[in-house]
Amino acid sequence: MPKVSVIVPVYQTKKSLKKCVCSIVKQTLWDIEIILVDDGSPDGAGILCDQIASTDSRIKVIHKINGGLAEARNSALEIIEGDYFGFVDSDDYISPDMYEKLYDTAITTSSDIVICQHYTVMNDSIESSHINGSLIVTEFESLAIWDEFIIPLLGADVKKDDSSQYGFVCRQLFNRSKFGQERFLSEEEYFAEDILFNLTVYPKATKITTLKASLYYYVYNEYSLTNKYRENLWDLFKNRLNWKIAFVEEHNIRDLALTRLADTTFKLIVISILNLYKKCCPYNNKMKIAEIRRMLSDKITINLLKHFQVRYYSRINRVVYFLMRVRCSFILHLVFCARAYIKRRGI
Repeated sequence: MPKVSVIVPVYQTKKSLKKCVCSIVKQTLWDIEIILVDDGSPDGAGILCDQIASTDSRIKVIHKINGGLAEARNSALEIIEGDYFGFVDSDDYISPDMYEKLYDTAITTSSDIVICQHYTVMNDSIESSHINGSLIVTEFESLAIWDEFIIPLLGADVKKDDSSQYGFVCRQLFNRSKFGQERFLSEEEYFAEDILFNLTVYPKATKITTLKASLYYYVYNEYSLTNKYRENLWDLFKNRLNWKIAFVEEHNIRDLALTRLADTTFKLIVISILNLYKKCCPYNNKMKIAEIRRMLSDKITINLLKHFQVRYYSRINRVVYFLMRVRCSFILHLVFCARAYIKRRGI
């Protein structure tokens, strides 16, 4: 039985796939299994998966009809055999000792989850490091897990500037005996399903340990799901908010969560409006105004924005918040239309 199972969903990443898999194959922790999930990729990446697998007996390949990232990950979770499991996106890559450090930490600290930090890579150069440094190990148990990991995932507390850094599953190692039965929710219903997966598993963890070392390389892709126009984006965000509200009620943490949920709501509305002004959006101006009006008239928006701590935000965000509260969809349209024009012209 392998020590670690590494799940790699593959879709339209033929150009980056070899580099990604090579970084996993060359791990200093040899006793791993690698599961490549060809999610019906139309660029020939599935054929490349088979070619790569023929060179290393530790690699398994799943071929399936395209169903999205969550479904691809879930299909691999059905067959993993490792004591622990982790995820790597096929346009990213990892340090040679990432899984050795995560696994050894999990064993020595008896942790259910171990999390490292990551680099952000743009245009083949490292643009930022998220808490890079020496291998400092920090252990969290009981209420500390809620304070450090769970509550911040509900939204930022602007007074503390503590927006969560733990929504990203690809730099984490999970105990299979404890979390192997968990599954991702579909991105066709929810946006940023990683956050909801973490909110599902973190409350069940006895101990979570973090490493102050950047071992994962996240490659920024302007054509990824998070950077292109998304149809019905607000509806996906609203589903996520409703899921979080149900989570808050289930765990009786309303007092801790309201201002954080309000912060999240404000940001998701802004992102949803920005989405309307991306190049591939098919809406005309009249349709954009109507969509903004729909967002602002939504019951969840009205209820949560009441708790938004506007005094802690910048002047422009205060103006945007005021326009949201009084539902000035036309003025918001003009503001975001001007922003898109300025961005395109590089002014």
